[in-house]
Amino acid sequence: MISVCMATHNGERFIREQIVSILRQLGPMDEVVVSDDSSTDGTIQVLRSLSDGRIRILHHQPRRITDNFENALKSAKGDYIYLADQDDIWVDGRVAAVQARLEAGVALVTVDAKMLDGDGRVIGESFFKVNGVRRGLVGNIAKNSFPGCCMAFRREVLDLALPFPAYTYMHDWWIALVTIAHRLPYEFLNVPYHIYRRHGGNATGSGCRSRLPCWTRLYNRMTLVLPLVLRYWRNRFRFKGALSRCRGEL
Repeated sequence: MISVCMATHNGERFIREQIVSILRQLGPMDEVVVSDDSSTDGTIQVLRSLSDGRIRILHHQPRRITDNFENALKSAKGDYIYLADQDDIWVDGRVAAVQARLEAGVALVTVDAKMLDGDGRVIGESFFKVNGVRRGLVGNIAKNSFPGCCMAFRREVLDLALPFPAYTYMHDWWIALVTIAHRLPYEFLNVPYHIYRRHGGNATGSGCRSRLPCWTRLYNRMTLVLPLVLRYWRNRFRFKGALSRCRGEL
């Protein structure tokens, strides 16, 4: 079973196109779990108008986007988890390609994306080329190579990553670092199976050069690294058998 987890807030403009692009790639027993941070536009009405029983809507009090995604992830029932933003588009064939790798034993898969502006103009043919792709823990602490909207992972990864640390900067960065730190297999698919819309109202950054002050960037990394060390030692004993199986499947 596949669970697609989406965090929404005032996403009326693009969410119908995104949800439709996802639903047509899912099976009848899969689900789309939407956690909404008190949208004041027509986001919820659009979702309900689709009249699809695979959509589950959760209501969440506005805090951080990380908390909103965590709310959706905690309710996910699937063995395979996909993250989705409210304003993008999934290219046909994405789920089939990603599932083939996940079912082969890869713990986390990240696809490439074509980047558009809010008017549909192409501003980048490859997110990987714009952002760069790094492997290993140190490189990804320095800069995240894993945009959440392009990620999918197995249930074992979710079990290791939840709950999110209280002050962790971004959910996708945390999930990726947990995967790497626990030496689970991960892959980048160099195919633009995702349309990444950058329209000025996105809740997350573009993944390009940060404009945050140096001290803020250092603090953000500390809120990842320190909890990561603690989580690794906790999970090393708690999930020893599951980790060994996941590492050995591929």
